[in-house]
Amino acid sequence: GAAVAADPTAPATSGTAPALLDTAVLDDLFAMAGRSTAVVDRITGLWRVQSAGRLADLRAAVEAADIEALGRVAHALKSMSFNVGARAVAEGAAAIERAARLDGRVTGLDEFERLSGDHAASLAELARWRGTIAA
Repeated sequence: GAAVAADPTAPATSGTAPALLDTAVLDDLFAMAGRSTAVVDRITGLWRVQSAGRLADLRAAVEAADIEALGRVAHALKSMSFNVGARAVAEGAAAIERAARLDGRVTGLDEFERLSGDHAASLAELARWRGTIAA
């Protein structure tokens, strides 16, 4: 890909790992919500609950080696995560979706656990970002 300048407000990352959150997406959501923390809390709260559910579904699909479910669930997780700026989760889900749909490969538990760790870290980073906007 093309080189882009680092966002000085993005969380520090190691190596080539994506930033956990694209805070510009969150800032845009906040602006589109008329700077309503209640609206942002509702949107991010839905993502928290729904993404956790998709992760549970994804784990079941990995354990069952269900390639069709892997592609479908990973796609749903990718889409909802990009919508709230959860970049690392979205990109991890996209890789699982590509493996299933394009490569015909079932994701290993190690890949799932990495995505699950990114999800947990993203939740913490989302809470940190939430603290930066008005109560």
